[in-house]
Amino acid sequence: MKLAPSLLAAYQSSHYRVHLPSGDCELQIGARSATLDACLRQQNCQHACFITAHNPRSHQLPATLNRSRNAALVQVLLARRLPFFAGVGYSADPDADWPAETSFLVLHTPVSLAHALAVSCGQNAVLIVQAERPVTLLLTAITDAPQTKSSRQ
Repeated sequence: MKLAPSLLAAYQSSHYRVHLPSGDCELQIGARSATLDACLRQQNCQHACFITAHNPRSHQLPATLNRSRNAALVQVLLARRLPFFAGVGYSADPDADWPAETSFLVLHTPVSLAHALAVSCGQNAVLIVQAERPVTLLLTAITDAPQTKSSRQ
């Protein structure tokens, strides 16, 4: 299954905010974040992902169902003892008819685990964060094997 170019563009232009103990941090595909790098160093972490269980395969669900799906994701993260920080992903387009999605920056998630979590949540994509590197978008709906795409490097 291929993603529509407009959906891929929406992912690439969206805003991704993480609520870190030191303050909010904006993630941008193709860019590094000094604030995030500092957090990863402090947490002794090389890999993380930014994920939600909201609106699987980009099909809008009722808010109550999205909250339930994210609660289930949190239980998986807790069971795996994966530390995480809350966040939110939202459209850069103020006229977009797409609600903000509660999300999580999950630490200690190499690409293979991030891919598995995204697939288990029914997501088309997940953000991949690696220490000292630009944030990338991992597409799960296009290929069976994890491949990262970056809008710029």
